[in-house]
Amino acid sequence: MLIILADSPKSDTNASRRRFLKYAGAGVVALAAAGIGGYEVYNNYLAPKPPLTIAWWGGSELDALQPAIQQFKQETGSDVNVILHSGGSSNTIPKIAAAWPNVVIDLIGISTSGGLKLAQQGFSIPLSATDVPALSNYPDNLYVKFNGTNASVAFATVSTVIVWRNDKIQDPITSFHDLMRPELKKHVAVGDPTGGAGMYLLSWCLDYGGDENNVDPGFTALQQLGQQGNLAMVWSEEPFALNAMQSGDIWAMEYSDYGTGGLIAKNAAQYSNISILKNPAGGKAVFDADTLAIINGPRKDLAMKFADIFLAPDMQAKFAPVNGEAPANPLTPMDPTLEPWVNSGADLKKYGYFANRQTVAANIDSWAQRFDQQIRPLVSA
Repeated sequence: MLIILADSPKSDTNASRRRFLKYAGAGVVALAAAGIGGYEVYNNYLAPKPPLTIAWWGGSELDALQPAIQQFKQETGSDVNVILHSGGSSNTIPKIAAAWPNVVIDLIGISTSGGLKLAQQGFSIPLSATDVPALSNYPDNLYVKFNGTNASVAFATVSTVIVWRNDKIQDPITSFHDLMRPELKKHVAVGDPTGGAGMYLLSWCLDYGGDENNVDPGFTALQQLGQQGNLAMVWSEEPFALNAMQSGDIWAMEYSDYGTGGLIAKNAAQYSNISILKNPAGGKAVFDADTLAIINGPRKDLAMKFADIFLAPDMQAKFAPVNGEAPANPLTPMDPTLEPWVNSGADLKKYGYFANRQTVAANIDSWAQRFDQQIRPLVSA
């Protein structure tokens, strides 16, 4: 039975112990030791197997998690409680902090910035293939790092791409440099600088010789784009941006493969006049992710077991189509319909760029302020 709740109830260990002392006999203990009835012997008394509590998103994210939950329950005999995020994954961290050192959540799906905060506050454990064998398939660029340790790991990704109108543009787009072409005056759109943990801004930086440690080249390029009149829109929502492209106002823009997979691939005939460049930033694709972290508590071994089930290639193949994002595991095959439009885990292993989250978290507010001051006023009327 899957239980979804706001807060996990605490088990009455003393009551369980009293009941055991009153009723237990040799026969009951023998049954327990044999695993009859889903019970195990803990500390010399009969107790139910402990449940695992997961913090997760609702909707399609939770629907996609069900196969992993069912397999975990079958293999361990433990139940699963789900606490739903409210307003965003990082908003669950205060719940963890308020109860600490009592552990109310064992495993969490969380944003990259949230994964970093968990590690900074000492709530999560470092991740390794020794404890979670499925992680042996995951390259180093899929981890959120904190002081050299793997704080959380990406399980679903979104990356920066460039899309363009192939009926408006004769020569294919090959990099961000091509968005400077004179014929694109008043027809280029860029993503909001805070989107994807800064991935839209950092894509310009990377293509022009910078990165999260040196954003000046990206800002210089964006200023040039605006000053020559090419910059026509700064978008924050994928459907709105795509509508602007289909209307003919925008001919080329940086975009997300969440949008190309979720919106274009499902309606490919409607968007046959749109082409895509998947690795536009100097041969790299800057990406962001949903990540998984394990909380340092008494059920961390159970949490590691769940993570091993969930992160395996076969389970990721079940999760991704329902979730709607690309699977991070490089061994997970991509749906043929999505493949032309989405960076797979294997793609990102080759040319994905995952910016240092500590650097991004420390600077993204100042990047956004600089963008608002220097770039946004240059949008063409």
